Amino acid sequence: MIIPCKALGYKISAYIYRYLFFLCFVFGTCVIHGQQVIVPGSEAQMNEYNRLAKQKLDEFNYDESRHYLELALREKENALSYCFMCHINGMQKDWEEAALNGEKCVSLDPNIIPVYLDLFYAEYYARRWTQALEISGKVRQYNPDLDISNELAGIELAMENEGRSNTSVILLMLLVLTAFAVPIFIASKNKANYFSSNRDLRFSELLLAACSVSLALWMIFYAFSHWIWSFNPHVSAGDVTTIIAVSIFEHDGAESFVLYTMMFLNIAFTLLLTPWLLKTGTNKTRYLSVYAVLLLLSCYYFYKTGFYPPVVTFLGVGNIVIPLLLMTLCISVYFIYLRTRLIAFSIITLLCAYAALLSYSPPNHIDIEFILAPALRLLHGFKVPDIYFQYDLYMSLLAELWLKYNVQLDSFVYLGNISFFLFFIGAFVFGEKFFKTKGLSVVFMIALITTRVYAQGNDSLTLLQVTPMRLDLWLIVLLIVNKFGVRHWLTGIFLGLMILFHRNLGLIYTVAYLELLVIMYLIDIVPLFLSKKADLKSLSELFVKHLRSNLINLAILTVSVVLCFVLFHEFFSASARLYRKLGIGMLPISKMSFYWYVPLLFSSVATFLYLYRERLGSKYVTTGIFIVLLAISNSMYFFGRSHENNILNICGVIVFALFLLFDILIVLHAPNEQKQQAGNTSKRKFLTKSRAFMLLPVLFVLLTGYFYSDRIETKARTQYDNLLTGTFYYPLTTGAYDIASAKQLTNNSPKVYFLDFWTDFYYCYYSGIAPQGYYSPCSAWIYKKEFDDFMQSLLDDGYYIVYEQSFFNVYQEYVVNLNYNNIRQQNNLVAIKKEPAPLLLSTTESVAHIGINAQLGSSGIYRKPLNEKEALTIEMIIKPNSGQPANATVFTDLNKTDRMSGTVLQANGNVPGQYTFGIGNGGQDVKNLSFALDENKWNYLVIEVGTNSIRVYNNGKPIATTDIDKPFLNSGIPIYIGNSSEHNRMFDGIIREIKFSDGNLSENEITATAQRLAGSLPQ
Repeated sequence: MIIPCKALGYKISAYIYRYLFFLCFVFGTCVIHGQQVIVPGSEAQMNEYNRLAKQKLDEFNYDESRHYLELALREKENALSYCFMCHINGMQKDWEEAALNGEKCVSLDPNIIPVYLDLFYAEYYARRWTQALEISGKVRQYNPDLDISNELAGIELAMENEGRSNTSVILLMLLVLTAFAVPIFIASKNKANYFSSNRDLRFSELLLAACSVSLALWMIFYAFSHWIWSFNPHVSAGDVTTIIAVSIFEHDGAESFVLYTMMFLNIAFTLLLTPWLLKTGTNKTRYLSVYAVLLLLSCYYFYKTGFYPPVVTFLGVGNIVIPLLLMTLCISVYFIYLRTRLIAFSIITLLCAYAALLSYSPPNHIDIEFILAPALRLLHGFKVPDIYFQYDLYMSLLAELWLKYNVQLDSFVYLGNISFFLFFIGAFVFGEKFFKTKGLSVVFMIALITTRVYAQGNDSLTLLQVTPMRLDLWLIVLLIVNKFGVRHWLTGIFLGLMILFHRNLGLIYTVAYLELLVIMYLIDIVPLFLSKKADLKSLSELFVKHLRSNLINLAILTVSVVLCFVLFHEFFSASARLYRKLGIGMLPISKMSFYWYVPLLFSSVATFLYLYRERLGSKYVTTGIFIVLLAISNSMYFFGRSHENNILNICGVIVFALFLLFDILIVLHAPNEQKQQAGNTSKRKFLTKSRAFMLLPVLFVLLTGYFYSDRIETKARTQYDNLLTGTFYYPLTTGAYDIASAKQLTNNSPKVYFLDFWTDFYYCYYSGIAPQGYYSPCSAWIYKKEFDDFMQSLLDDGYYIVYEQSFFNVYQEYVVNLNYNNIRQQNNLVAIKKEPAPLLLSTTESVAHIGINAQLGSSGIYRKPLNEKEALTIEMIIKPNSGQPANATVFTDLNKTDRMSGTVLQANGNVPGQYTFGIGNGGQDVKNLSFALDENKWNYLVIEVGTNSIRVYNNGKPIATTDIDKPFLNSGIPIYIGNSSEHNRMFDGIIREIKFSDGNLSENEITATAQRLAGSLPQ
């Protein structure tokens, strides 16, 4: 199944860091504005609502935060509420609303600095380029460490592309108009019988019909788009893991299935429309009137969708060197092929090898974790149903062989390169056998290599999830069908294996195969209806005939489904269903997506195949229909994740369909031209229709070279440099892993879980540890609570959980929910564990009760908010060492960024052996009192906070007291034990036990407990 942003590509870490930076900035800066003197009336209530909104925003609870912000704005319109609203809208991908709220914030108070970052991205993703450029200056001024150069370059390119799009649309309209009108003008001038009932369908006519149908379906889709996109259940970002939260608001409801259905409706309505359009040709006035309407509708369709090839990159304005070189290559190899096939084949093979077998970028170590981590679990003996396969089973089986025989991991990624090479060779073999136009296969190969490799992102060869070894296995079944026929048992065997080992795409290809069988049956019954011989008996007999001829393959597929249940205990992957249900990382398709041109292609090809099935031949038509069906099915990968770059990832089969159209156009016109020229040798034309159509493939290569000139040149140059140095692939750069520290921290235990969203597989692999949990790598976990419960079960079972201290800001929201009492740190690694620690204090009801059986590490223990009431009691068994560092923190949940709230106990840096306890009560200062503790001895410390006083006891005796004018105010933030939240005030000593309880104890209870403990604590 596909993942979020997505959940997990190489851009996720940068995305997280960018927003973590923003959150720190916004929560630091905005609260400065929020720390105003509370005044009576609506402003005081407004400030309170903003405070509550910020608190919910800290927890990623956007719905409740929005509710408080709306209440704040009802009290008084203010810039801070709009700032928070802008941020929430941006996280939820509601860019228009984010821009509106951001602009309101700036208009009310231009000094709220954090809003500019959110406003910039809102304008950027809303495609409001001018406004984004205006904001960018403020972003760079106030965020000098934040790099937005890529976004600024993208704005510049987008503005250029809009100009190119307008020009391209105008040229496209003129081209269609010319292609339609000129033949009619010539026919009228020559007084030819152009308007007759027995002529062939012209491509321009079919294109206008397909455009009109597409426009109607496009308008219907967007009329109901909000309803279509509403089918995913609402999930709070605070309920899912950090990685998933990046993409939780990217969902498209039922869009995938709607678009899939629309492709067939587009073909069906175009097929129904064309016979009627041909009949209009018998009347010139009616013909011109109908097509004038269709022409206007088509122009409107082109105007609304624009012409934006996916992710275009230019070397420079007006660059034509790369496209001219590609065009020259096409023409040269084409004419070489016509003379000497062997030389042309050698050239194509060398091109395939150069493009596929020479890498031009390092592999993505995060991407392959989703293949290697399941493979490592297989290697450690876990059963298939207990493993999460994001990219299905067969790729992880290959990886298991790599791991089993200790083959270098770097070389595993090279399988992507090899799959590209095999894909290209297979495509060339198929093209030579299939295309009726001699030499078309060589132009097709240059087009395929250009689009499938060079137009892609920088790591397309090594990003295994988008290589042919995953997305282009349809070629194998296409080769089988074209060679042996659709009913051959090899077709069933291959599809059956796909169902077992490549479930999601295997199912998609199997559905395309079953659709082909249905279409073949429908095509066979059409003559019965036309001859009026269709009845229940004849239809039944024909159905039985088709069923018998396909019985073997249907049986094979049935057995495969049964085996799938045996192997996985399910047919549809539960994890895939969950991702699909939530719509994680699945963007709604843009109104200006380049994919809206693809239905025109499918409809044109399908219509020509059906209308001219006798002229083209049964085998050609069957294979051609299967190409269209496979193209539609493979498009499900794009329908789910409607990022434009995914059009390029699935473009292989689409390019097949495009060249199929070129082949049909050439073939349909060539025989008529040969007859005409054979009868009139004195007036042979050089530029015939078939030759003009032969220029279309070259024109496609020319345009591809133009739009992707930058990537083509950069990649080709890099590959050339690598060829000179013999660098066929790059090493897998995964960073340095402190395996020695991990083993020391965990006492060489096999019970270790690495909490790491980017490199947990590598820690497990190099440590010899079996990855635990159904979801592996751990970044695949979806729900935060399930992930926390899983890690807690590991802790309860004696496992260590290890994470990198430098990434604690990412992992703290998980660690805070875990019940552990042992923490150790070495270098950058932290290991937490739950050790047996019998509780010495009373086990009566408490807010939190933690027993600790070891000295705390430098990180301290981090626990979820306590939520104590106004009156609380804190009991501790503590042994501080002498020479305590200044301000060493015993525990704290003090919130200093808003109204002072929470509690803190720390060493007094000025007086050795003295400690200070303080509470926040909503004011600007902390109310505190100081007292001494015995160093290098056990202290039974009791701190009682009442509604009007604080009392402190040590070993049963009162040692300090103070009055307070306001009750204690709970902070609602996590509590640190043994260190501060900044991890720079480590307590030196032992905290044996700590207990937080609501209410206060009596002096007798405190004395009795002290006496009981006096004889049980070691000296």
